[in-house]
Parts: sequence; structure tokens; C-alpha cells
Amino acid sequence: MLSRWSPLVALIVTGLATFLVSFEYWALILVVLGLVHGVVQAVDESATKTLLVLAAVGFPAIAKP
Repeated sequence: MLSRWSPLVALIVTGLATFLVSFEYWALILVVLGLVHGVVQAVDESATKTLLVLAAVGFPAIAKP
């Protein structure tokens, strides 16, 4: 159930982040949504699930100037 709602919630949050730029915690919210989606996604292989979680944590660290 949560795996169906998390992409929709992420889409709504990214839409809000586009227009409400002054809120400074959008990156943190999006990382948490990515982690939730990565954990609840129905993936049989643990290596794929680990890659998704590491990507959700690692991409913001790479993009940091």
C-alpha cells in the first residue's frame, strides 16, 4: 500500500518544492521520501534494494557543492 502512495507523495512534494523555493528543508524531505520508497519497494533482491537506499543517501552528498 505504501509503495503505491510514495511516488504520488513525492510528485506532490516536488511540485510544491518548485513553487515554494524559500522553504529550506525540501532536500531533506525528498531524501527521506526516497529512502521510504527504496525500503518499501517490492524488490526481491537485497542487492538491488541496498543500491536504491545507497543512491538515495549518496546522490545529495555528491551534488553538494
